[in-house]
This record gives sequence, structure tokens and C-alpha cells, in this order.
Amino acid sequence: MAAAMRVLSLIAKVEKNGRYFQRIPAGIALNANKRLFSSSKAVYLPADGIESNPFYEKYAERIKVVRNEIKEGRLEEKSAEEKFCLDSRAQGEAERFKQKLKQNATEKFLLGSKPLSSKGETSVYGEKTLASVMHMAKIADKSTEEIRQIWQEYHRHKDCICAAIPSNVYNRMEERFLKFPLFIYPLPREQGFEFMYAEFKDHKCYFTSLLHYQTRGENAPWSLAMRHFTDLREKKGIVLMVGEVDTNELSVVDAQWLAYQLQMYYASESDRREEILKTFNRFPDKFDHMSVINELNAEIQSGTLAGSSDDSHKP
Repeated sequence: MAAAMRVLSLIAKVEKNGRYFQRIPAGIALNANKRLFSSSKAVYLPADGIESNPFYEKYAERIKVVRNEIKEGRLEEKSAEEKFCLDSRAQGEAERFKQKLKQNATEKFLLGSKPLSSKGETSVYGEKTLASVMHMAKIADKSTEEIRQIWQEYHRHKDCICAAIPSNVYNRMEERFLKFPLFIYPLPREQGFEFMYAEFKDHKCYFTSLLHYQTRGENAPWSLAMRHFTDLREKKGIVLMVGEVDTNELSVVDAQWLAYQLQMYYASESDRREEILKTFNRFPDKFDHMSVINELNAEIQSGTLAGSSDDSHKP
């Protein structure tokens, strides 16, 4: 009975929030069995408890080991490679990509006359305006928090990620991605890491695997397509983001990892991380792929990915 009530409650929420949205083409399948991590809630707003964080759920044992090492004072004795075994295939991909950057480090290459994002028109949100997605008149009198909740509830059980980003945070992100539109991100795998390549173009960001980019260049298919709607930036103080996931290439949890790492570099006030972005975009021959692994490692060590660094929250 309790389960049935939860389902009925869910349906009611979907129907309620559907009133604020325009009809869009089918392209993001409903998946009631897959929990959606709303990156706005865990990345840009105070984090949930550890038990509700999918980062922790998928990599709980790995995070637990690292946190135990911190307590026992053994962490500094190990290198990033030892803590998380970096397989030779991923390392080889990074090295080959580095060579490609060195050979093509020109302004034309960095901006891209035929950018990866040119494939964006095949995504559901592609070139859509927010007005073609939401009924703007119906949300005109809604508060920022109400709009955030409407946006999150609408996307909660779809194969996508979403966020309501504070305008001041997005302004910082925009300033950085205009200067440094390209970057790579490591995804933890059972035997090491897989690297993903990302490119910002306008207010969109497209991710593809390094393997796809190396073999197909600007024609590489995207695995995650992020769209930022800036229509409410001034009046409501938020920018709405939705990230479509090609589930044939990437899981929603993987997309959550990528969204989190993106904000680590573009939304952070860290000068060190901005310098890493700068090196990758302007001095690719000096870029060390281990730097992004070390940054992710440090984030996990800090307990941020687990939502808390103490032991009061346990799964």
C-alpha cells in the first residue's frame, strides 16, 4: 500500500508540473527505476545526506577506503595511480590526445570551424528556447525556488540531469568557458579511468569519449548534451540547465560525475583549477592528464562527493 501511494504521489507531481511545460518531442525516455540526481541540489545547493547521493552509492567502497586512509594518516604515502589504478589503455588515450592537441594548437582548432557542438541539432533541446519548453506566462509569478522545484520534478525520472544554477555562479562559469571552451574529464571505471572530451559553444556543452573524438574528430557523436537556458538569469536569478544523456553511450550516473566535475572547474573560484583549464586550452603540450585525476582524487578525499566528511551519515 505504501509503495502504491508513493507511485500515485509521483504521478500527481509529474501531472502537476507538466502544466508548466510545452509539449516536446519524445526523446528522453521515462525510467521509473533509475533515480535522477539533480545536480542543482547536490552541486550548487547544500548537499543531501550521504545515503541519497548516487556518487556515494556507486563508489561507496572506494570513497570509504580513501576516507579511512585519511584518518589513519596513510593517504600521503600513496600516489593517485596507486589509490585508483590507472589502466594503460586510458593513459594511452590521454597521451595520444595530448599529441593531437600539440599538433593542432591553433586558434582555429580551439574554437573549431566545425565544432562538436554542431551535432546539437539532433538533441531534444538543441536550439530550443525556454519559451518553447515552458509556459513562461504560468511561471511569471513563481518564486525562484518554485521554478527550481518545477524544473527538477519535471526531469526527475527521465534519462537526464538538470540544475537551477544561481546567476552569479553561472556568470563565473560563462566567463571561464568563453576563455577556455575545451576540457577533458576522467570517469572512474572498475579498472581505472575513461576520459571524456567536452566543448562549450554558446550556452551548450557537449561531451564525447576521447576514443570517439580521436577517431571521428568534429563528427564524433555526443554522449551528454548540456543546454543552459539564460532567459531567467536577470528576473529570477537562475539559469536552468538540462543534460540529455545518450544511454547507449553513457549512464545517468556517469553524466552526474561529469556535471559535478564541470562545476569543479568552471564554477569554482579556485585559481589552481582555472590554471589547469588555461593550460589545456592554451598550452596543451604542457598539460598533464594526471592533474585532472588528482583533482578528482582530492575532491573524493575531502568528503564532498559523499555529501559529508564525518561518519554521522552512513548508508
